[in-house]
Amino acid sequence: MRKIRVLLTVLLGIWVRGGLGVLGAMNLESVDVDFSFAWRHNAPLDSTPEGRHPDILQFTAGAAVFADWDGLPGGFYFRPGGWLSWSVEEVYKGTARPTDEATRAHMRVLGLTADAPFGFVFPAGKANIGVQLGPSLFFRFPLWTAQKGTAEPPEFWRAYYGKLQFVYLTLAAWAAFPVSDRLDFLAGLRAYQAVSNFWTGAPPLHNFQAGLMFSLRFGVRRKAEG
Repeated sequence: MRKIRVLLTVLLGIWVRGGLGVLGAMNLESVDVDFSFAWRHNAPLDSTPEGRHPDILQFTAGAAVFADWDGLPGGFYFRPGGWLSWSVEEVYKGTARPTDEATRAHMRVLGLTADAPFGFVFPAGKANIGVQLGPSLFFRFPLWTAQKGTAEPPEFWRAYYGKLQFVYLTLAAWAAFPVSDRLDFLAGLRAYQAVSNFWTGAPPLHNFQAGLMFSLRFGVRRKAEG
């Protein structure tokens, strides 16, 4: 486990230093106001009925910053952003999972997803198509439980942050359609994979998320024709 932490720390350091160097040569082009509806997978944690819970649909809202190198359509870009979510969760055998309020051991949880993906965008007629990949950190904060509930916040903190269970990988693809000289509408798909599943013993696709995203991109600069 220590070797894994050291490796992740080194990789994160390289990513941050490289990202800062890249940002120094990039142009901040626009701000995206974003929301999405995502399917979140609740994988069976064991073979008992108690080990199973249905999947959930989750709403997220947030914002991202779009930066590129030359201010023209096409080429590499960087799109860091953050998204808020709200869910009801429980901890089962050390693993957190979405549940419902009928469960005595549930907590209401505020989530913050922080993405730092790099991508490539290319023009397709009047639209721009983007594909992006990068690390994501899913921070969760257990706030409160129902009256007479049995949930204990410390077990949630361990389930969220022990063994680096907040580390994810994100992949997305989107299309941007011009609305005006300073506004685009984006629609696409976004997915998150919990990397920590591969060393915690949780099912590989537990907490996998995939959904539709929609954005309004403000501050678009278009090249004048002629």
